[in-house]
Amino acid sequence: MTKDHHRRTRGLTVIAGCALALFAGTVALEGPGPMRNGVILGLACSFVNALAGFAAVHWAFKRSNRLFYGAYFGSMLWKILVLGGVFFLVRGHAAFHPAGALVSLAAATFLLNALELGYLPEGSSAVRP
Repeated sequence: MTKDHHRRTRGLTVIAGCALALFAGTVALEGPGPMRNGVILGLACSFVNALAGFAAVHWAFKRSNRLFYGAYFGSMLWKILVLGGVFFLVRGHAAFHPAGALVSLAAATFLLNALELGYLPEGSSAVRP
């Protein structure tokens, strides 16, 4: 196995562990059902987005700059679209509190993106063709 494979596996493990810890903490909280449901929805969407973004960035890393930045900014655009989509889905639904869903989605996305950057393949400071 290559160094990049180990780094990718470690990154996925850290992202999954962090998401599971956030999820477990949310489930342990006692509070209104709609707020907790909204937070769980936000965390779940953020986790799926983090995995997809991580996979896209790792796939595009060894390719051209155009593909890399397309994957990076494309995943960011996708995450913003998901944020808007979650808002429109939960705003009139009684089972989910919109603030809980949006705040948890935004905060977890920020945290998982910060973790993702630490697990880019080796040579991330080198200039690629």
